[in-house]
Amino acid sequence: MKLKILLVIASLMLLLVWFGCSDDSTTDSNGDDEPLTTQKNIGPDGDTLEIPGKIRLIVPPAALDDTVTVSMTQNMSPSSCIAPNKFVGMVFSIEPSGTLFDTDADLKIYYDPALLGSAEEDRVVLCSYTGYMWDTLPGIQLDTLHNYATADVSHLSDFAVLADTTGPVTEGVYAILCVSRMINILNSEFAYIVDGIAARFDSAFAPCEPLKALVPNGVICNEFTLSWSDLTSQYQYGFGMMDQFIVLDSSYTFTVTASSDVPALTKVIEFPTCQPTLTYPVYGDSVSKSGFTVTWGYVCGGTVRITLMDIGLTDSVLSTEVPNTGSYNFNSAVLSGLPVGEYGIVMVHQNWEFISASGYDSRSTIMARVMNNSIFYLKD
Repeated sequence: MKLKILLVIASLMLLLVWFGCSDDSTTDSNGDDEPLTTQKNIGPDGDTLEIPGKIRLIVPPAALDDTVTVSMTQNMSPSSCIAPNKFVGMVFSIEPSGTLFDTDADLKIYYDPALLGSAEEDRVVLCSYTGYMWDTLPGIQLDTLHNYATADVSHLSDFAVLADTTGPVTEGVYAILCVSRMINILNSEFAYIVDGIAARFDSAFAPCEPLKALVPNGVICNEFTLSWSDLTSQYQYGFGMMDQFIVLDSSYTFTVTASSDVPALTKVIEFPTCQPTLTYPVYGDSVSKSGFTVTWGYVCGGTVRITLMDIGLTDSVLSTEVPNTGSYNFNSAVLSGLPVGEYGIVMVHQNWEFISASGYDSRSTIMARVMNNSIFYLKD
């Protein structure tokens, strides 16, 4: 049953987008090629870590149960920025990513008003990276005299100040097109593969009323005709228990026939050249909160995103993008604040790009991905 639940969640995750940086995104510079960085051991008594004039983190007493080496480093290649939003200051990675606070910490990041252009300063927001996109933090306070934004944070992650600097995005249909291979890990010797193709269209960037093209056979990918699903509100092909038809390192062309709601579209995406496959932890494995190493085979360069899911398999506890080298270590600083119990792990290796086409929102996305799903037990 739990594996079936995980499979359903993985299917829904086809619609989530890991956005890449737009051409309009920019970061501040410290004048050379070396990123700004600092670190400090912070324990139960709390402390302050800062890079003067750039970023400051105040950890209050009792926020941490143990001493943690906290570092903040200027991120020279930030993960995401959705047009028309734009970075208006330095982006910082504060690690260990995923570390949870028992009491919220206070974060302050400075921004450069010169990067705002003609935009008003009330468009400035402080964001954390969730693993899929930049998420605006609640309770933001702006100091427009000294040019910084502050907010309470409950965990460590990547943080940045963004602002809408170019006005509204050109209106159009928001689309997500995806070719996916899901590798469901049962144990160290057995996994089953499910292939699927999905296409979703919405009239606005924030999904509201999914658009169903009225033209029969109106959504095709290569030789596969997608059918409308009332259950998922999308067009899809495959996703059956025995479906396996995707060819690695092959091109997949989506062809959308124009209707009164959805403009015509032809878009191609290359499927990854390999399918990284989890070898540890797999279903039934127990791992220690003192730390464990995720391992996988069939590496081919690029990156993978590894996401830990909570016991309900509905929210991510931690999501990080790492080099596709075959292993990644979760240390005790990241895991110590988590309760023992069952967790899901999802690993994704993908190609993706924005869709640039008449009548489509510029944030529309096409992707081709290999996903791994498994369940393990976290113990003391």
